[in-house]
Amino acid sequence: MPKYTNLGNVTYLSVGILLLYMAQNSSANIQSVIMEENGFEQLGFFILAVLYFFMGMGSLLSTAIINKYGTRFCLVIGGVGNVQWIVSTLLAVYRESILAEGVPIGIIYCGLLLSTVINGFTVGVLWAAANQYIADCSSDSNKGFFFSYFWSFYMTSQIFGNLIAAFVLGHLEQDNYFEIMAGVASLATLTFFFLKRPQPVGLQFSINALRLVEDSNDYTHPSFVSSSIYSTSQPTFWSDIKSVLILLVSKKMRPLVPQLCWTGVSIAVYTGILLPIITDTLDDKDTSHKFELSMLAMVSLGVGEIVGAIGMGMIVDKIGSKKSCWVNIFLVILQTLAVLLFLYIDEYNWIAFMMTFLWGVQDSSISIHLDAILGFEFETNKEPFACDILMESITAFSFEILQSFMKTKYQRVIYISAVGGIGVFCTLSSFFFEYKPDAIHVRDSGRIHRKSFILNRAPEEVESIDSITDPNVYLISS
Repeated sequence: MPKYTNLGNVTYLSVGILLLYMAQNSSANIQSVIMEENGFEQLGFFILAVLYFFMGMGSLLSTAIINKYGTRFCLVIGGVGNVQWIVSTLLAVYRESILAEGVPIGIIYCGLLLSTVINGFTVGVLWAAANQYIADCSSDSNKGFFFSYFWSFYMTSQIFGNLIAAFVLGHLEQDNYFEIMAGVASLATLTFFFLKRPQPVGLQFSINALRLVEDSNDYTHPSFVSSSIYSTSQPTFWSDIKSVLILLVSKKMRPLVPQLCWTGVSIAVYTGILLPIITDTLDDKDTSHKFELSMLAMVSLGVGEIVGAIGMGMIVDKIGSKKSCWVNIFLVILQTLAVLLFLYIDEYNWIAFMMTFLWGVQDSSISIHLDAILGFEFETNKEPFACDILMESITAFSFEILQSFMKTKYQRVIYISAVGGIGVFCTLSSFFFEYKPDAIHVRDSGRIHRKSFILNRAPEEVESIDSITDPNVYLISS
């Protein structure tokens, strides 16, 4: 089986996500500053907190929604949610003219928060669907490459989105920026309508090979066989939600939960507090120039995300997920020191670019490491990715609110130091996760992946391998 069978499908989805998040990421990065500049004080932090809270709610329901409506539908509604949220920011931009028409200020607040709730919920479903799609396109031998390839496209959006923001906000009005970004997000949403189903990743194996896995794999327990492999009952909407919560508190998932939470902390920092830290060193500049310089510094975040994604993808494929956690610990320490150095110098210079670059490197490295575990260390991939988005969102929600109170230099030094310590603990925890053996070798030298064997009927009931059409049922890589 060719190693990169589904590369075209992964590329197509990656381009759509790139376009969508050119708009979404740069709009999120600048929320706290935009709201403050338009007289809404700390509302930007609370908008991001609400966004991530409801993103968690969406992820909790994502498995049930994906099973009922499919991946394409989930990506489309995620795109629509993004578009309406970006458009709603114009309510803040046009604040004075809206108030002049006699519209109560409460209507503006309600509009901003309602659109954020919708966006959060739909994006939670979108990310669970996107991660599952990449996992379904991958095999154990290329999972690191596929996830890092996808992540590189995704985080290229930080580069292009922030460059567009720097240019537009430096030379045009704020409303022009959000109108352009809404158009880009709309184009991305249209691409999701034409997403193709992944090609099966190797169906050329015998029913005897299935029995070999069933008999010899330590992860196969008789109770699991009777309740899962030979089950003929179809999952219900509520049972899908229950399965996410059960997995979240399971013994196998527990060591990974701190790292799931760390991704939320990391997102909260780079969307909520990094930009204010930079803009506070530009008090001598006018508003347009301040926006331009700060968004240029955030471009380095995107470059770091790409470097980290590609690097961790290669490391995971080379040495495995368990040993890779030590790289994550080192990167967390490095990026924490970089932010503290910038806070100490308190001057806009090359260190601002180094700070955002290193934050991007660790953010993507830890995310790719986590994706490889969630996609290939569990019996299925829908529930693990739903757990990821759920915990990431809850943590991001909490830290966005906390960050809204970090206004002085001293407070930010203490906060970033504490965040660094939390990051070391969270990334170390994944070392104690119970990793499965790489694969089981059968007589034909194929590599059978345990996560794939959840059957709707017993093996003896399958008349021929040609009758199996669901790519999510049997997976094998050469």
